[in-house]
Amino acid sequence: MNVAKAIAWLGAGSCNYPEPRVPISRLAVGAVISIALWQAAEQMLRFAPHPKYEIMLAAAEKTLRAQREIARVKQELGILQSADIDPNRTGLIGPDWSEITTTIGDLQAKRT
Repeated sequence: MNVAKAIAWLGAGSCNYPEPRVPISRLAVGAVISIALWQAAEQMLRFAPHPKYEIMLAAAEKTLRAQREIARVKQELGILQSADIDPNRTGLIGPDWSEITTTIGDLQAKRT
């Protein structure tokens, strides 16, 4: 079935569409080749881990342990901020106002 017959079969037969210059089969082959090349490029561009990945991972884990310890101690002392102020429960967000802090600044920017 050519394209004109397919269009007529779909109910648009009163329109006279010209035959396409490129056969549908060539378009389909081009699409398959394009997808294959895209997938090949995706596979080739997979990056190796950073040379210091293990060190970076150890530092992140150490930081997380330190944040948990800070939050634990603040909880024991009764100075841990509520979950609506420090939703990640890092213990790194302090009071709104003290001798050394103010509320100036965006709270979102203060969160980690």
